[in-house]
Amino acid sequence: MDGVTQKRIAFGGIEVTVPPPWHDITDEVEVDNAPYTLADSEGVGALQFSIALYEGGAVPDPSQEKLRDMALKFGEDRNLGDPFEESLFTHEALRGAGMNYQWGDDFIRVWYVSDGRSFAFVTYCCEWEHQRREVSLCEDIVKSLRFVPR
Repeated sequence: MDGVTQKRIAFGGIEVTVPPPWHDITDEVEVDNAPYTLADSEGVGALQFSIALYEGGAVPDPSQEKLRDMALKFGEDRNLGDPFEESLFTHEALRGAGMNYQWGDDFIRVWYVSDGRSFAFVTYCCEWEHQRREVSLCEDIVKSLRFVPR
């Protein structure tokens, strides 16, 4: 996202940085209790966020490996087969793990991220043939995630 005008979008106790064509389409998702959803108005996929904010008790402080295990379990629980192109990252206070899966004719990228206290589960889904078009940008959006006090 370097060199591109960016904007911050806040929802559900987090903020992310996105390029201008990306916007909140949560109200357009036709399911009950839709997760927070962002998309590019000219894009091919959707980026969805499920957020668990720390409210007290023992601080979870998950390692990158624990987040990786959570991403693996997501795929196992849904019979998505073997993941590919997995990654671990740290970016400022954020740590995360991401994995790619193929589900029928769809490409799915999942991330589990945490600041040591709160968690976000993020998915990106598009048609298999478009998998390379937005996933790198989505990775940047996920790494820009910040948990904000309510």
